[in-house]
Amino acid sequence: MSRSVRFAAVQPPVPEGDDGRDHCVQRGLEMAEEAVEAGADLIGFPEYFGLYGLPPGTWQGRLAAGDSLLAELSDLARRAGVGILYPSAELSKGRMYNTTWFLDETGKVVERYRKVHLTRDERETKGISPGDRFAVARMKGLSTGVMTCYDGYFPEAARILSLKGAWLIYFPSLQRAAT
Repeated sequence: MSRSVRFAAVQPPVPEGDDGRDHCVQRGLEMAEEAVEAGADLIGFPEYFGLYGLPPGTWQGRLAAGDSLLAELSDLARRAGVGILYPSAELSKGRMYNTTWFLDETGKVVERYRKVHLTRDERETKGISPGDRFAVARMKGLSTGVMTCYDGYFPEAARILSLKGAWLIYFPSLQRAAT
């Protein structure tokens, strides 16, 4: 018996100006609420959502203070009964990772993916460390995997996710231009 799953990809405006990051996050959350109202089962956000628009040199300090957006999205997932894929960054044992959190419909983190293939800018400017595995988790009954941005240049990423059983591969990438 097959069941359809409705996926919504949230793409808020590119942050501009001093309050650009806050406007981007607020609009992204509004768009997620709109997706819930439209019947979405799964919601995905863009790469570095919540940090995009902030100077990379501030990320580590901000992450050390805790990721309040992760808690807010966890609450949304629980309240609305949706799965959420939240790409941001993670600080673990003094290292930063480009991480996508898999939140199930109860708001629980069921998996995370740390981007394997990093760009030069991520390594040299942002201080991001590479992950070492591809992750797949059941989200609303659907085996879901993530490959982020530069991972898409390497066919092995999608191949590994497929071999691990992913039926949906979410592919967030950093926003490029204001429109």
